[in-house]
Amino acid sequence: MTKIRKQKTKTRKLESTLIYLLLQLILIGSLSSCRNSSSPSTHFEETEGILTIKNPSEPLHPSLALLFKEELSIGVVEGDENYMLGWHILLNIDNQGNFYIGDVERAQINKYDPQGNFLFTIGRRGQGPGEFQAISKIGFDEKDNLYVFDVKSQKISLFNPAGELIKEIKIFQFLEELTLNPHGYYLARKVDNIKLEASKKWDYTYGFFDQNFNFLHEILRLPQEVTPATTPYHLMADTLSKIAFQPQVSYDFDQEGNLYFGYPQTYEIKKYSPQGELIQIIQRRYQPQKVTNRDKKYFQQIQTTRMSNKFPPNQASKIFKLVKFPQFKPAYESFKVMDNGWLFVIVSSGPSEEKIIDLFDKEGIYIGQFKSKIPTEGLMFKGAKAYAVATIDGYKFVKRYQYSRLKR
Repeated sequence: MTKIRKQKTKTRKLESTLIYLLLQLILIGSLSSCRNSSSPSTHFEETEGILTIKNPSEPLHPSLALLFKEELSIGVVEGDENYMLGWHILLNIDNQGNFYIGDVERAQINKYDPQGNFLFTIGRRGQGPGEFQAISKIGFDEKDNLYVFDVKSQKISLFNPAGELIKEIKIFQFLEELTLNPHGYYLARKVDNIKLEASKKWDYTYGFFDQNFNFLHEILRLPQEVTPATTPYHLMADTLSKIAFQPQVSYDFDQEGNLYFGYPQTYEIKKYSPQGELIQIIQRRYQPQKVTNRDKKYFQQIQTTRMSNKFPPNQASKIFKLVKFPQFKPAYESFKVMDNGWLFVIVSSGPSEEKIIDLFDKEGIYIGQFKSKIPTEGLMFKGAKAYAVATIDGYKFVKRYQYSRLKR
């Protein structure tokens, strides 16, 4: 009887072991299929710890889209000066949903509460403590203090939420496009490898800097060259040729401080750790889009408005005859990281109000494409809301939007 019981016990243990192994095989198979079935032609390659996600030209969920609904607007055409926004403004939102709107021309920052009510002004034009000459970036440190980067003064001013100056940090080298990540590292662009010959040559180098502005990691190096211009028209035409449908650097940080960085000569976005180590590359197959005559006319219209204080319309037309346009547009224009870690990529915009948007999930998988009319100037996502700067009849407004997923 005892032998029979022992035999039954052994049989049960063997059956349990076989069932456990079978379940493990099913689980491993399902996980593998989840990754490999994200799309019939999505491929994952890992080399030296860097994961490359190669996405197809078509999204995983063709019907996926985001629907934006405006819920708040700041700005007036005339009336209270605290609500009249300048032409060149910077936008950021703190963790409480307060608006910080930097006016580059006035050299000041206005703070508004989450309902859009004006609270107070930070700074003014000048060279003293808490004063600015050329604001180029506003953001927040890990304590939600406001930092303001003044590219002309080469200093960072730090303010508490009440708008009081905490300290100023002087930068003893020339940096541009400086941004602070949540871990205390800076992303910035520096100029080096300068050669003053018949034509001026130098490199724009993007990279990470530590708290003392020591250069740590190079991300991208862009050689530059300027040949002597014969007239002011040629000089302006050369400047416009360098931005007319040319790839422009785009970057953003996620909530963990990881950097997403792209230079859209090809459809590729790189992800770096907060310390500047490359950890992921996101790619998508795409068909280059030609620059049309309609695109050129739209570019001319926008730039003529911006040059109106320097060149009257009849002179601007002479300049655009000298502008050199590329044959194809960049792979994309810019991108932003959403609260949930998704990538919101603005593929193209132009004469139409609708922009083509690509969506990638947190894993870097291409999941959707749709058209949207949301403005892309100053676009950012925070607290499950979207924020942007809209231009209406030549006037600027700051908008806040609700958004939701939409299956078409």
